[in-house]
Amino acid sequence: MQEKIKFLFKFKKATKMSDKNPAKKEPEQSDTNAKEKPENDINENNQPSNIRMKLGDYMVHIFIEQGRALMPPGGADTSDPVIAVTAFNQQKSTKALNDVGGSSIVYWGEHIFIEGKNIHPEEFKDQRITIEVRDHNKLWKDALLGVHEIDMVYIYSQKDHAIIHRWVVLSNPEDENFDVVRGYLKIGVSVLYEDDKAVDLAIREDMSIKDKEMLLPPHVKPVTVQLITQILKAESLPIMDTGGTLDAYCVARFAGAESKTSTQAADKATLSAYWYEEIYLPVLVPSVTNTMSLTFWDYDSTSADDLVGSVIFSFDKIKRGLYKDYFWANIYGAPPLAEGEAAEFMNHVPQHASTWRGRVLLRQWVEDGVSETYKKTQKISEPNIQIKIRDTFEVGQEFEIRAQILSGNALPFKKGKYSVVVSWSGVESISSLQQTETASIDWYETLKRQICMVPNLAEKDLPDVFIYLVYEDKRICYARIKPSACINKNSQAEWVSLIPDKSIGKVKENWKAGFLRVRIYIGLFDNDNDELRTGNWDQKLIKPKMEDWVLLAHVFQARDLPAADGVGLSDPYLVIYCAGVEVSTKNKPREQTLNPRWYETFPMQIRIPTIEDAPPVILSVFDYDVISKDDMMGRALINLSDASLNTEIVARPKWYPINLGTPESEKGAILCSFTLARPMSVPRFNITPKFVDKTVEINILGLRGLKPAVGFLPVKKAFVRVDLNSLELPEVSQGVKFLQTQPFEGGSDPNINSTLSFRCKIPEDPLYAPVLTCTVCDNLFAGLSQPLIGTFSIDLGKYSSQKSRKSQLLLDQFMRVTTNLTQNRPGIEEEKISVEPKSAKNQPEILVPPKFEAVDLSDYAETEAKQDFKHLVPIKAARSDEYMSPKGYFNVSQEEVELEIKEDFTKFSEKVITIEDAVNNNKIVIMPQYKENKSKKMIEIYPPNPDNYLCIGYNREQNDGKKHYRYYLHDELEKTPAFQRSAFEEFDILRGASRGVDELPTLHSTHQEKDGQKSTVECVGKFKALIRVIDYPPKWQPFGYLTGLMGNKDFPDEDSDFETIARTLLVKTQCVVRVYIIDAMSLEQKDAFSKSDPYFKLKLGGRVINNREEHQEDVCDPKFYKCYDFETTIPGQSLLKLSMWDYNKVFPDSKIGTTIIDIEDRFFNKTWRSLKEVPIETRALYLAASRRPQGYVRMWVEIHYNTIIPDPVDISLRPPASFEARLIIWRCEDVENMDFEGVSDLFVRAWINQEKDKETDTHYRCQRGKGSWNWRMKFPISLPQPENTVTIQIWDRDIFSRNDFIAETSFEFNELAAAAIEENRRIKKKGPAEGWKDRVLNEENEKFWVNCKKRGKEGGFEDGGKVLISFELVPEMRAQACPVGEGRNEPNVDPKLPPPIGRFEWSLNPLKMISQLCGPEFKMKICLAICCALCCMAMIFVFPMFISSVMSNLVTK
Repeated sequence: MQEKIKFLFKFKKATKMSDKNPAKKEPEQSDTNAKEKPENDINENNQPSNIRMKLGDYMVHIFIEQGRALMPPGGADTSDPVIAVTAFNQQKSTKALNDVGGSSIVYWGEHIFIEGKNIHPEEFKDQRITIEVRDHNKLWKDALLGVHEIDMVYIYSQKDHAIIHRWVVLSNPEDENFDVVRGYLKIGVSVLYEDDKAVDLAIREDMSIKDKEMLLPPHVKPVTVQLITQILKAESLPIMDTGGTLDAYCVARFAGAESKTSTQAADKATLSAYWYEEIYLPVLVPSVTNTMSLTFWDYDSTSADDLVGSVIFSFDKIKRGLYKDYFWANIYGAPPLAEGEAAEFMNHVPQHASTWRGRVLLRQWVEDGVSETYKKTQKISEPNIQIKIRDTFEVGQEFEIRAQILSGNALPFKKGKYSVVVSWSGVESISSLQQTETASIDWYETLKRQICMVPNLAEKDLPDVFIYLVYEDKRICYARIKPSACINKNSQAEWVSLIPDKSIGKVKENWKAGFLRVRIYIGLFDNDNDELRTGNWDQKLIKPKMEDWVLLAHVFQARDLPAADGVGLSDPYLVIYCAGVEVSTKNKPREQTLNPRWYETFPMQIRIPTIEDAPPVILSVFDYDVISKDDMMGRALINLSDASLNTEIVARPKWYPINLGTPESEKGAILCSFTLARPMSVPRFNITPKFVDKTVEINILGLRGLKPAVGFLPVKKAFVRVDLNSLELPEVSQGVKFLQTQPFEGGSDPNINSTLSFRCKIPEDPLYAPVLTCTVCDNLFAGLSQPLIGTFSIDLGKYSSQKSRKSQLLLDQFMRVTTNLTQNRPGIEEEKISVEPKSAKNQPEILVPPKFEAVDLSDYAETEAKQDFKHLVPIKAARSDEYMSPKGYFNVSQEEVELEIKEDFTKFSEKVITIEDAVNNNKIVIMPQYKENKSKKMIEIYPPNPDNYLCIGYNREQNDGKKHYRYYLHDELEKTPAFQRSAFEEFDILRGASRGVDELPTLHSTHQEKDGQKSTVECVGKFKALIRVIDYPPKWQPFGYLTGLMGNKDFPDEDSDFETIARTLLVKTQCVVRVYIIDAMSLEQKDAFSKSDPYFKLKLGGRVINNREEHQEDVCDPKFYKCYDFETTIPGQSLLKLSMWDYNKVFPDSKIGTTIIDIEDRFFNKTWRSLKEVPIETRALYLAASRRPQGYVRMWVEIHYNTIIPDPVDISLRPPASFEARLIIWRCEDVENMDFEGVSDLFVRAWINQEKDKETDTHYRCQRGKGSWNWRMKFPISLPQPENTVTIQIWDRDIFSRNDFIAETSFEFNELAAAAIEENRRIKKKGPAEGWKDRVLNEENEKFWVNCKKRGKEGGFEDGGKVLISFELVPEMRAQACPVGEGRNEPNVDPKLPPPIGRFEWSLNPLKMISQLCGPEFKMKICLAICCALCCMAMIFVFPMFISSVMSNLVTK
């Protein structure tokens, strides 16, 4: 048997650790749960509760597949269901279906997209997706059929942030019978962040998994439990009304069900409200919703109710019984009467609230096994509950809070009067009002000790401490501290960062909030043993003697600062602030750079109590503007304890990130260090590092995708300008200030093919490596105008240090191994091995045979990924199609061959494999395998996993090789390890500003970044080049020599690669780029009331392919399956652009999004060129105005030399096949009689795939539920379809009223349709046979019974009879050749349908007519009535005779 060749394909990852300097102590957030602290729970859905979210945009994508057993509301027979999806406070709906019964299977196949903008992580955790099914009514409000609610966190915690082909249960929380299942929906849901990978919710479903297997618990047998919340009282509520109180009520909500308490007026003295009520909510478990919320409101009769605050609970903890006993929960929210988005956010997300709004006494538990559930609110029936609560929970312990306010630093406003308020558990202490001129204040006050009563059990969850900074009588900033951080009497004062209260709006920027140095203690108050001396709380605070220090701020440079000018540059200057002292370089800003260099020491005379108690150093970077106000670019916070006290040498600097007060706003970093010295001995430092001479070579390939610099003028002749001054120290003059290329080639993708080489001095220590500033300009009007297109920067430290480190690692290993050889070799005491280049050719033979161990790159992993130095070896393994013909093997049995095939292919059909596995095993392309079944038909075996492989093409004949499976990536190829790094260095050319946009006059569109800042920054092109930094003068490097000597493939000779690619760029290569476009998915909706009508444009160079004439209407997942060839020259115009557009008849077409592939990157990439087959990749479509993908396209690209062009792969879809579906309704049994006569006028209505329905004739006066039709229905259908369903309904026809619905059934024929398409032949469906003998033998027949169901009065399913049918699919050509009639019309053949039996016949015999018009029971009633009438008549005639006879006898006697 042929041996399989396996190759090693290693991908190693290196992580880069960045040191971040923590600021002073941040205020801690509090819990809202009473019993225990937050923990990393794993709930019943294996959903981690500590999912880390990001601030930004999220897209919710819901794929509504099908529904079944949708229960019509109000006892109706049918409904017109429509699905409404709500997320992020937005609602979108599907189309409405008509006349759907309670047991039908209905198919929607609709995609719904809802976008959430700038969603905060805490806000995201409270978001839910609500799916409602309603009965559509054109005139009145839609009636609710059922609802299902899902937590977004649950979806985001799933694999790929999605659930696919999942059945969910519908319930109706508005109905009393909550536990009745209202139906099922089959859906797919994904929740994706901006940079998450695409998910195909409509992916091919595994046909081997039946719905009954998918409908396992919790979806088929949901258990209804009762969630009970007892709300007893709330205290310390805020004043919300002008009368000095509030009218409070509470709303409990979980999983779409909600109920509220009564409204109670709070007591004016204690602001306590009493309810003594319990809220019942029905819950289906297990549930994918885990957040239960209590919101407290103030009722207003004349205006909208005001939200007081909220409390959030985990349903998992409620189920575990953690809240079954009475407990207190703290209510948090925005300041009273605050309005706006910020206040609403605080009220709904307690973790980010700025105010304690009181506490509530409650208990919660779940009752299992209840016979009936309710949604209601009622009074607690427990006797003497009020006395119990009064005696137990209206008493408690006295707690005290002590506070000392020492200092404030970097306060929001430089001048003004400030005070501080410390608030806790309803008591407050206020400091004195102090004036400042420097944004720094020293209070050194011990605030009045406050004592408050904390009720019993409330000590288990004490409220957070709030510290407010008051300015102009407004609490403009706050800090929130956990009480657990304040329980030590002997604790020292600490600096806390303030947060601006956005609901107040006085301070809008986070970086302006400032710092306070405070000391807080919370504990039990013991009046008998009050030890104020402990912790020196009894002593009056005296401002300590300040020590004079000289703070030497050594500022070296900054890099990657945000742009604050419209051209994409800034004029940065520094402001250093510490302890009220400020130093600024505003008079000497660094002009037109984002990477300024200072290399300057700034002395600052500061006065601080001690170094440990000193405020942080605030190093701010501003952009200098001549006309408008200077813009804040960012700040860095440095603890003064980080400063060095060694005045002999300069402290080694660190890179400190700069931001605007939040981690999300971090952009750029600054290199600095600090020294503290006494005023009498201030040292003078030379902070200039050691420089070495280097040669920088930039081999420029060209510019790609440039946007115009001026308005709508096209790019004329762009060129690159390099600012050499950016490499020099400040105040050092440079002879040549700029180097630039020649404006030679025009257009937006000019090839430059020039090398810029220059000598410069670069710091020897890579920590100080400079950044080269480059600009791209256009050459307009013969050079009279050279407007700036954009800028980019090159970090030379990346190139100057990486090669020397790799060389040293390899050289160290070489010397270590050779030393071991000389020590272990017999007869050799010492042997010297030369590594000089001259002796390389005459190397001693002892160096040839040894096997060298792999180089350990663990030390290097922190700076560069290992895969950067690895390339794939050529793949020569056998193609999988070698298994197609087992006859090709020699001396191997057929059983052995089949066994190997099974082992090989089941590995790829049963598990998810990575791209590495596919490449290593040469399984990018897998050919289908076939085997004869018992019927001598070839069937496919071992299909690969659909999560990894897409089926491409189809076989025209059996096993003709047209069909294959191709590996597909859920991401772009450039983002996968298989692609590794590009052969070229690529830099985004940027233009626009991300700071101070409001004050910039601009014609460019603005967008909001993740940190909330407005920005006009856009990528206006790319710069591609080869870059290296080498020693000057050049020195011999043993790198390439040792690599070849040791045969180490992990370390290719990059100098050789540089030279090879540089030479290749001098030769133009003619190529053919072949583009295969498979499909698109999740396309953004561009039309207001319908999905987009997508088509694509494909562009490479000057050739554009427009697919507009083949646009597809109202789809978000179009199928294209197109192949196109482009002729191009490399290097040359290499940007392949695929744009997706929305077709409009009247207005201009709207762009959906664009993806760009750089052909040159792939052509010169070693990994790409070694691939024998190319995988399918999923590429995101982007618009310039949005960070979020607007959809995804699946495609693959091949590059061929024009001398050897293979035939394209046939990827065309199988054309839709036309079939005639023939459904024969033979008869029915056990159908309920609908008329009072005991008969029904039965007819059957049927349809296929939501197409127009058809009806049989009517069996009038049908008795005993046995109808007969023998009726054929013909439905022309086109296959394949997403879902194939036959729906059959039994109706009772009424002449003077609406027809009565009796029962229905639905069945799917997906497998039958697939077989009909594949074999293109007539196929009949078989089912349970009609005859009792066949039923006993469990045999199937072409005539089979289908059971019909109907909804009972209580919502359950009941038998509604059964119908005998036949069903088959006939190809259109055969149906035309052998036609059959509709109903019982001619040609009545195949099979011949006899006239139905038991039909009504006209007759002159009244008895026969009565017998036909009435049912058996009614006929029995008629007979009894006639008998009774005859008896009465007989009695009437006989009674006079009997009376006369009796009277005669009496007279005779």
